[in-house]
Amino acid sequence: MFYRSILAIALALAGTAGAHAASDSKEPFPLNAESTVQFREQAATLRSDMDKGKYAQLSKGDKKAIDKRLGELDALYVKRSTGAKINDSDAVALVNASSEINSLLSGDSGQKLICERVKTVGSNRSTKVCMTAADRETRHLEDETEMRRQQSKRH
Repeated sequence: MFYRSILAIALALAGTAGAHAASDSKEPFPLNAESTVQFREQAATLRSDMDKGKYAQLSKGDKKAIDKRLGELDALYVKRSTGAKINDSDAVALVNASSEINSLLSGDSGQKLICERVKTVGSNRSTKVCMTAADRETRHLEDETEMRRQQSKRH
């Protein structure tokens, strides 16, 4: 469901049809706006919910992080509304901002999707790699364990 929401958002920002698919999302902040005005209305509702509504219990740090990410998303909507092309780094920023907002709202930071552009070994081309924070941590620990095992074999 999350990936369908992100795809719909990316399609909306790229100016193609299909953003309505995000409206049935179960995410706390589905981000289904098709224009800067709609996004700002949705963001204002979320900010109101953080002040006195269902998300008032969030810590000041979480509220500040969400507000920062809402600002980044607003900039992407403005960029799209001016006719500027949404590039790969914008798409990565979109996924990261939306994912962080939803993970903070749901209280499940392990399911936060983190995307980054990674250069392929032996090439100048880069690819977008996305994984959850929990998967990323697991991979880091496995890599660290393997490195230690390899080092102990040498000694």
